[in-house]
Amino acid sequence: MDINKRIKYLEDKIIQAKKTYYSLNEDNNSDEMELLDSEYDLLEDELRSLDPNNKVLSQVGVEDTNVNFNKVHHKYPMLSMEKANCRDDIITWYENKLFNESIRQSNLIIEPKIDGTSGDLLYIDGELIRASTRGNGTIGYEIKSEFFSCIPKKLKTKIKGEVSIRGEFHIPVKYILTNVETTDLALRNICNGAMKRKEYDDIHKEIKFVAYQMFGYDNFEYESEKIDFIKDKLGFDTVVYKVVEVNDKTNVVDSIMNFFDSYNKSIRKMWPYETDGLVIKFNSTNVQELIEKELGSTDHHNKYNIALKPPSEGGWTTIIDVDWNTSKSGDVIPTAVVTPIKIGAVTVSRAQLYNKSYIDTMDIKLYDKVYAIRANDVIPKIINLKQQKTSYEIKLTSCPSCGNKLIMKGVNYHCNNYNRCPSQTINKFIHWFESCDIKHLGESSINTLINVGHFYNLWELYAMSSDDLLKVVEKFVGISKETNNMKEFIKSFEESKNQTEQEIIGNYGIPTIGLKTLVKYGVETLNDLIKYKNVNYMNSDIAFEKNICIWLNEENNFDNLFSLVKFINPKKKKAESNINKKQFCISGAFINKKRNTVIKEIESTNKWIFNPTVNRETDLLIVGNDSAVRNKVATAMQLKTKIINLGDTFDINKLKDIL
Repeated sequence: MDINKRIKYLEDKIIQAKKTYYSLNEDNNSDEMELLDSEYDLLEDELRSLDPNNKVLSQVGVEDTNVNFNKVHHKYPMLSMEKANCRDDIITWYENKLFNESIRQSNLIIEPKIDGTSGDLLYIDGELIRASTRGNGTIGYEIKSEFFSCIPKKLKTKIKGEVSIRGEFHIPVKYILTNVETTDLALRNICNGAMKRKEYDDIHKEIKFVAYQMFGYDNFEYESEKIDFIKDKLGFDTVVYKVVEVNDKTNVVDSIMNFFDSYNKSIRKMWPYETDGLVIKFNSTNVQELIEKELGSTDHHNKYNIALKPPSEGGWTTIIDVDWNTSKSGDVIPTAVVTPIKIGAVTVSRAQLYNKSYIDTMDIKLYDKVYAIRANDVIPKIINLKQQKTSYEIKLTSCPSCGNKLIMKGVNYHCNNYNRCPSQTINKFIHWFESCDIKHLGESSINTLINVGHFYNLWELYAMSSDDLLKVVEKFVGISKETNNMKEFIKSFEESKNQTEQEIIGNYGIPTIGLKTLVKYGVETLNDLIKYKNVNYMNSDIAFEKNICIWLNEENNFDNLFSLVKFINPKKKKAESNINKKQFCISGAFINKKRNTVIKEIESTNKWIFNPTVNRETDLLIVGNDSAVRNKVATAMQLKTKIINLGDTFDINKLKDIL
């Protein structure tokens, strides 16, 4: 492994994660938002092992120069904490502080480390003046306090002068249980996203604030006393805490670790907020000052406290193979096949590799030992690796589907056998069938239709009459013409013809091009589209022009789309009616009405059209009662799509204010 290359990768990854997490730039939609806290910790741990004095490790957060929020200079810096992961870490931290008898006799206090967004509330003479985020610890950003009902506008007990209340903005765990289906999107990320919004949204009323610290009013001998004062006298919700008493019969480290064990087994699940560990600190404020005076502090953390983090849900395994899949656009996507490993309650045998560039940047090789972590309960991510003597380079020369010689295109291996590569053809068919809600022809059926029936283009299906199509599907796929499945397939296939030319282009699967993008750039017909074929996109900053031009110049792409439009014979009248309609999607089921009935009821308002998937074009997700369906809800939250949960029963009257 190239150590310097790996260090640079870790630096960039950590900095980008901090930018995204601490930034209040509302347009920041980076995938780094999806980093789990434990995953971020592993990145820092690896960087620390390779370069212990790396300056990135001493940064609390980042200052975002692009953010459009007022800067706030924290009078009292909002520092991070040193981390511990095991008993030995706690022993080392604790014993290094015992240089004084008063410290040896000092009790400790344990608090939950809430997994939210750190905030600072400034009060002057008891009146709220400003609410802000942590930022880089020295400079934060002001947020719109009027959006948050959880922030007291006045202190319960008036205190003269400036008082700074520190705490954690968060969304309680019950939000997922009572509002929408169980989602894999972290509540911390939902909260942080809401903090960035410049307009009020329903999600703001779900956010709570739990206080754990106060500056500017320091007449307290103990940390626990301060927390009680913030709760009882000032009117805040505060963190729960446990005091670990020091006496001859008690081993302090044993007490801490016993509580940590209970936290991991049960207490963590009982608290109303998500947590990512425990905060351990000396309870005496005088001892805190003494430690700071004698041992100093860093720009990153105080030395009188430490965060004890739970073990991440991950483990070491070995890459034994790589599974390559050619997408509808020709990109060849790798997935690692690993020795089965149990992570949490799930046994996994595959891990994400994303693309060839990711493999090269991470310097991942076949037969490497890798540390995989479950990211949002889906296919694991590889976070760390140890190369072995048997490890060797992961590479591919030919398409795994058609054998065509591969080229590098962007970050991916790419197959340019666009019209005869079975995998590309299958994935194009799947995309079209899902986009048009054509039922009962899944991946295996489409595979048979292509490989046995030799249908290579969508237009070939639309060139046939309904009777001929029925016979073809019955012959090659094996669905009897008398079954309900066949009847529903033919009906949904015929309904897919009821599209405008613009909708056909938008649903066809041109990379990064959807219906709203076509509307934005005024592309309604094939004639509008073909104008981009000779665009000099190298001199253009418009990604749309580049993507369209590249696609149009690939062999037979336009000809096949032209034939599809020709045989569908799109309806021009509908083009005018659907452009301005909003799109809705459904997740889950209802006990009183079938899915198609629900769709028809909503579409009968003549203001909405159904979209089978949640994407950037979806305006509303309607949720029924099916906790097994979770991806749509997670995607909708990430895209800030409005979500309405109707529970078991569909009643269109519940949607009257929206529809």
